[in-house]
This record gives sequence, structure tokens and C-alpha cells, in this order.
Amino acid sequence: MLILWWLVILVSGGDTTNGGGGGNDGGVREFEIGRTKDGSVTISIDMSRGQHRPMQLIYPDENHQELLINHTVLAALNSLEGEQSVLGVVGTFHSGKSFLLNQLMGTTDTFTVGPTVHPQTLGIWVWSATINVGTDKHNLLLLDTEGFYSSNVSETYDAKIFAITTLLSSHLIYNSVKIIDQSSLEYLELLSRRTQLFALKSQIKYDSPLVKILE
Repeated sequence: MLILWWLVILVSGGDTTNGGGGGNDGGVREFEIGRTKDGSVTISIDMSRGQHRPMQLIYPDENHQELLINHTVLAALNSLEGEQSVLGVVGTFHSGKSFLLNQLMGTTDTFTVGPTVHPQTLGIWVWSATINVGTDKHNLLLLDTEGFYSSNVSETYDAKIFAITTLLSSHLIYNSVKIIDQSSLEYLELLSRRTQLFALKSQIKYDSPLVKILE
């Protein structure tokens, strides 16, 4: 419910304070994104811990057919303390996923966006932050993902991106630049079925991390 309410604040134009934009200086940057009956809702980013930079958790191989794990980033995520809520964003390439995440975090250039015809995000990138609701703190991980339908990328590759993001996320957003049409729904249904199959395989044959990228 918190994430959904947070998106409502974004659409209605919640103001930010003490920042916005992507300064990389030390210390904690905090800004308000709205209010509830329990108090203000703010996001804080500890710049001294490197949280101003997303980290590439999953990356493609040289042929852009298989996915690999960045074990350095995985170790960094495993070192995070407390429970983590994970918000993942998926969709076709150039549908504004990175832009949406930048807006949610009050920045303009944390997640890479660009005017080229080629995808700017490869694999899966993660960023850590904290949401403060009154006196309560919620640890949050944001997942920015490579878009579907990229050139020279197979359906299986898209399915693995979708499956990993879905299985990791507490909440999942499908981002679209237009009304979702029938073909998009059919493709999303196909990816969902593949995800269920990957999840079943992981239960039968558990040999993490991520069951060797879903094999």
C-alpha cells in the first residue's frame, strides 16, 4: 500500500525539499514526497555509502544471450541490514522505466536515460534507499531493468529478465508509454508463464544464486 500511495504522490506532484537532482557529496540527502495521517513521508539517501550510484546486479554476456551475476554487488546487497522492500520496474525498451525511477527518487540522472535507439539499461540495476514514514523507516531497493523487444535479444532472454525481477520484487510495475494493447498483454502473459516455470524449477533444484540465472 505504501508503494501505491507513493505513486499517487508522484502523479499529483508532491514537492521535494533538501535536494532533488543528483549531487554526489557525502552525508544523507533527504526530501519529502508527501504526507499521511502518521506524518510526513520522506526519502533519505546516504551518499557516504555510495547509494547515489546504482549497481549492476545482473549483466548480459558478450553475445547478449545469457545473463550473469555480479557477485561483488550480490555480496554488497547481502551485507545490508534489516528487511528490504524491493520495487522492480519492467516494460519495453525506451518506455521510460529509468526516467520513472529517477522521478520516484527525486533525481534526474541516477538511472541512465538517453535519446538513442539502443537500450540504455542492460541487465538489472539496483539502488538502495530508505523511506521514512513518520518515525518508521523502510529500507527500499529499486530495480531498473533492460527493456523487452530489444534488437538481437531472444524471448528467453526477456523471460529471464522478467522472471528474476518478479521473483526478487515485493512490488512490480509494468511501465508503458501508451495504453497496453492486446499484443503487450499476450507477451506479458507469456513471460508470466515462463516465470512460473522458472520458479517451479528453482524449488525442485535449488542451487542458488538465482538457480544459475534460471538455466
